[in-house]
Amino acid sequence: MSWAAGAVLEVTFLMAESFVQALLWPHPHLQYVDVATLVLPLIVSGAAWLLLWKVPRPSRSSSRERLSAQPWLALLVVVLVEGMFEAINLHGQYFGLTWMMAGDARNHVASDRTIVQVGGLTLKGLKAYPEIANAVAAVISGAGGRANLARGLLMIRDIQAMVATTILFTVGSALLFVSVLSEALHRAVGEVRRVPLLIVGVLGACASLGVNSYVLGLVSRGGFFPAIGAICFVLATLALGMRLVGKYHDVTLVLLTLSMFLVVGTWTILVVVPAACLLVTYASLAWRWRKRSGGLPMSWSTWCAVAFSLVSLLGIAVVLVENRVRFVEVIRSPGSIISLSSSYLIWLGVAAVVAVIIAPTPQQRLVRLVPVATVLACGVALWWIHSLMPTAPTWPYYASKMLWLSTAAVLWVPFVLVTDVMTYLTRWRRLGMARHVGAAVVAVVGSWSLLWVANYEAGWPFIMEWAYVGSTYPSPQVLNLVVHQANQGGRFVIYKYFRNVSLGLNDRLGNFWAALTWDFQPNGVPYDGWSTSSFAYWATVEDNSVASLCQELTRTPMRVVTRSTTLKSQLLATCPAYRVQQGRPATTKGLIMGAGR
Repeated sequence: MSWAAGAVLEVTFLMAESFVQALLWPHPHLQYVDVATLVLPLIVSGAAWLLLWKVPRPSRSSSRERLSAQPWLALLVVVLVEGMFEAINLHGQYFGLTWMMAGDARNHVASDRTIVQVGGLTLKGLKAYPEIANAVAAVISGAGGRANLARGLLMIRDIQAMVATTILFTVGSALLFVSVLSEALHRAVGEVRRVPLLIVGVLGACASLGVNSYVLGLVSRGGFFPAIGAICFVLATLALGMRLVGKYHDVTLVLLTLSMFLVVGTWTILVVVPAACLLVTYASLAWRWRKRSGGLPMSWSTWCAVAFSLVSLLGIAVVLVENRVRFVEVIRSPGSIISLSSSYLIWLGVAAVVAVIIAPTPQQRLVRLVPVATVLACGVALWWIHSLMPTAPTWPYYASKMLWLSTAAVLWVPFVLVTDVMTYLTRWRRLGMARHVGAAVVAVVGSWSLLWVANYEAGWPFIMEWAYVGSTYPSPQVLNLVVHQANQGGRFVIYKYFRNVSLGLNDRLGNFWAALTWDFQPNGVPYDGWSTSSFAYWATVEDNSVASLCQELTRTPMRVVTRSTTLKSQLLATCPAYRVQQGRPATTKGLIMGAGR
């Protein structure tokens, strides 16, 4: 649970700094400001740790502290996940960043630049799009230095910030998969200092869900950068909610409330998860207060914590209701994501119910009600989204994405059943040594099967494979060409340059990113009065016709980068705008001077 608390406090502190900076200095900051923004939470947390260290604590012999897992497991998870990303980077040519450049990734870099432009996180920005994950990447990009960079290198710097943030959230989600599973196993394993080795193995397998194809694979395939942040915050919410139900504490309730703001600010519809956790917490608190206190009033701190969480929950509900028209309009917007099956979420819900039924103690049964409530809340949200377009042949974009994120949030639940079976076998003494062999078989086969099913449902290979073979889409050659052309300055279009699309050599993807390098200001924020969105859209749908290219050149003067030997003559014969631009002085930036080779 301490991992969840640390993640929530760190990001909350960081976003509070960003919000204050945007309020006081609504313009791009110098590098040292963003460095200080990242360092300050570490200084504060270190000072708090030193203060808490001096507080008298009960002796170790009288304490029955419960651990999420052995500290060595946490260290191993961090090292292995970081090592996987480093291996992917070493295999990648031209900066090793292309594994996170597909799909919507370019749009999120553009969002990061908008946050840089206004100085940080703003209420106006959050109202337009839940951009907390983007705000973290914007701070990291600023801390890396953005001034006086060539346009291509500046794009690389922004992609590096997005990749670094993705890695940060991936490490967090891997650890939090361990945390939520541990919260469901406290009573099953026993309140002991050392977790059994077989259970540690299952916890490690559960941690690998963070880099599984269903989580990180879909994130990288679609460029859904904020989604990995949303998964991380939802897992933190579940860990805090399960701890609250098992053992109430005012501080934990406050942290759960703060995590709700992070979830809303990363993927709005997922607010149903912290809302479900809070409702279960209220119910358990009322039951515990009525049973144990005999009607005695709660402490003032508990009243304050409950009031804070309740007001926050109602406040978010009011804001969503007031903006329901725009909210519904966004949900109904078209889009595409890999086809997913709702049956997977249903089976995970069944597993959650079974985990409640076979829970070893009443208290643990209460704790396991949290994922059940989560599945029910997500199911209601999905039913509501689908009801907005009941005649649609397929689920719209946001419904599909909500199904994916809801499923990812409870992907760990079947591991609870695996550990319960293992625990039962190890306690069946009549089997002798066979019980330990049986538990080991259940641990290995059960964990591997669950990971395979998650990968099969996603229909995308394990991203861990990229540590051995490198990523191939988009091709590094595309990124290299865009950077080279961008550093020359001016606007440009890539046309009939790459031919082998199956290998990721894609003109469209290159142009999609090229538009991001057209900014004219040295820090990379959008140029006033100019938008690249229309060109980026054209890049995704262009059909290799000369007429289509001529139409775009008429609207946006730029040079053409091509390997076609006939394109220049075709444009001169059929495109008046191109002929006019050919007669302009060669020193004028942004005009087509001829077909590039």
